[in-house]
Amino acid sequence: MKKLLIIGIVIFITFFSLGSLVWFVHDKNILPNEKVHKTFTDEKVQDITISGKKANIKIVQGDKLKLNYNGEKPINYSIHNGILKISEKQKNDIAPTINPFKQNKQNMIIEVPKKKLQDINISTDTGNIVTDKLTAETVTIWNNVSNINFIKSRFDNIEVKAESTDLDFDRTTLKNGNVKIQNGSIAGTQSIVQDSVFIIENGNITLNKMADACDLKSFAKKGSISFSYKNVPKDTLLKLNPSDGKKVINNPYFKDEKVGNGENVLEFYTNHGDIKIN
Repeated sequence: MKKLLIIGIVIFITFFSLGSLVWFVHDKNILPNEKVHKTFTDEKVQDITISGKKANIKIVQGDKLKLNYNGEKPINYSIHNGILKISEKQKNDIAPTINPFKQNKQNMIIEVPKKKLQDINISTDTGNIVTDKLTAETVTIWNNVSNINFIKSRFDNIEVKAESTDLDFDRTTLKNGNVKIQNGSIAGTQSIVQDSVFIIENGNITLNKMADACDLKSFAKKGSISFSYKNVPKDTLLKLNPSDGKKVINNPYFKDEKVGNGENVLEFYTNHGDIKIN
């Protein structure tokens, strides 16, 4: 009896392994691989609207207006009235992904000629968002769970709303900004922020080597705020309000929390966290 049981187990494992191997190899060969390499000749495009789901989205400066996409899901794209619209087609994602050959991410790269766009509108579920050397009048981003990275970009009006997101910007100018993040972080380096509001429920706000004339309001409910200057601050007034934390001003140029005429204001609030100025 024991011998028959062992033989049965061996046979089951053998056929299960062979079946799984055939399934994986067969499934790998028939996996969809959507590719788009499109160069647009319409130079009147001023707006870009992207409705994403899982795709990583990168908008960069290039010679011509181009769309490059590689992923499992097909996408729709069109130009109408000066608006480039891109969207991921919806598929049934209810069934769990158990095939190790199956990819879960799509990559989308949009190249834009060197010019100022009027409007960029991006919404995603889990795809990362990157801009590189991009200039736009208005930017709106709705994001659930992923990362956002601005590199050498300039946005005159920007709104970001996200659930679980790390927002990073480097050598970037943000004006008239409204950033609200539930969980994650906000980090900036060698950038200028003016007439903007940053709000984060859980996480830190860390701004390093910033421009000498930043004007910003920030609130961290459960987290700390740290701000440092690259050069000597100019005409800035500090309004630092930690409810349950420390206020530390290490920058020697501030006298009674002010430099010059105080035209620019750094107004920071925390409920449970420290506020530091360096």
